[in-house]
Amino acid sequence: MKRILAVVLVLILAALCFAACDGEGGSSLVPGSSNITSNIPSETPSDTSSELPSTPSQVPTPPPSSSDVSGEVSSKEDEDTTPSFTPIADEDRYYYKNLTDLQKEIYLILKDYIENFKTGYITLETEKGKIESIDEIIVANLALRNDHPEYFWIPNRYGYMIDGFGTYSFAYLGNGDNEEEAYLCSKEEAELMLKSQDDIVNGFISTLKPDMTDYDIELALHDWLAGYVNYSDEAAASYETYPLAYTAYGALVNGSAVCEGYAEAFTLILNRLGIESITITGTLDGVGHKWNMVNIGGDWYHVDVTNDDNQIVEHGIDYIHRFFNLSDSHLFARGYAIDPDFSADVMENESFNLTRPSATATLKSYYNVSGYIVRANLPSENFISLIEEAKKNGKKIFEFHIDEDLTEFDYISFIQEANTALSERDIQVHWMGWGDNDKFIIFK
Repeated sequence: MKRILAVVLVLILAALCFAACDGEGGSSLVPGSSNITSNIPSETPSDTSSELPSTPSQVPTPPPSSSDVSGEVSSKEDEDTTPSFTPIADEDRYYYKNLTDLQKEIYLILKDYIENFKTGYITLETEKGKIESIDEIIVANLALRNDHPEYFWIPNRYGYMIDGFGTYSFAYLGNGDNEEEAYLCSKEEAELMLKSQDDIVNGFISTLKPDMTDYDIELALHDWLAGYVNYSDEAAASYETYPLAYTAYGALVNGSAVCEGYAEAFTLILNRLGIESITITGTLDGVGHKWNMVNIGGDWYHVDVTNDDNQIVEHGIDYIHRFFNLSDSHLFARGYAIDPDFSADVMENESFNLTRPSATATLKSYYNVSGYIVRANLPSENFISLIEEAKKNGKKIFEFHIDEDLTEFDYISFIQEANTALSERDIQVHWMGWGDNDKFIIFK
């Protein structure tokens, strides 16, 4: 985000920084097709992206809804197997918790402004102290937007004024000559759109089971979103034409989004379920990108639904789990960089994060829980048995990871040994891979 200089009695306009995913979501792993058929480790497939739905018939069918609308999760009395959840309270949202008292006060003023569709400049009169810098407003505004992805109607421009007494005024603004038409829709339209959004959310929640762990719920949401939402190249190329594709609403109701829409939908639903999730920005292979961090069992992990939404069409595979519950180090090994945390020194940057947690755990990584981590030079009986079990359960794919600490590892020999064991069980597979360490098997 570019630094905004405060000038006495001069109006300054600022554009919020959106994650600039390119037409491939910041990586080559986006919705599309692959021609990988090799029986040996392969390179990353080349993909083509899905188009933005233009008619209701093109929008994916959502899961059934178990309730009419509202911000609260509810269930029918005769459906006692539907679990109930306690949403994360506003005061416990991650970014709000990490603000100063003054920033929290600004945050709540802006929240009231947004929820009531106020327009024009408001004076930021605070009781916790005098606002000394526009940085306080920028931080509070970004925290609010990140904590509340359900506010899909907020524009990406705002302005502020400072008078001779050092008092700040603030407004959300429309584009060009229509600065007063700030919001992406009217209040009346937003109420109807929120109902549609909540119907989709509640429909997904109705598919959950009472005995599911937080990991199970997170994985179910990841897989549903990746299979339900289509990545839009058109929207990635033009925020002005497709602004809703950058929101949770675009992902959930229209079924079409860029990375920001995927990430905001993920956070919106997990927070509704009482599981802490945030969105962060950075780059993937040098391209601006946005993804999630999620708190599972007290540990934070990275999740990138956008780039797990990889379709290998000829094999009927809609998504993978290469970017599910990664530590910081595993994230960096896959070509990611995280934007710096906020400080006065980084305001010149195009993009930055507010304070974020570190991710050091691997206990709940996908490979550790649902896949497999290869830690030996030859395939183990457990590895072969898990592949056999996956095939018996009707799986089309089995994903595994080669431990980076494994030395003198010969992958070709590993495949040959595994194929011999699998052939004895009448299992034929394609061996494929994403780089040196992330591998997967597709059953023939």
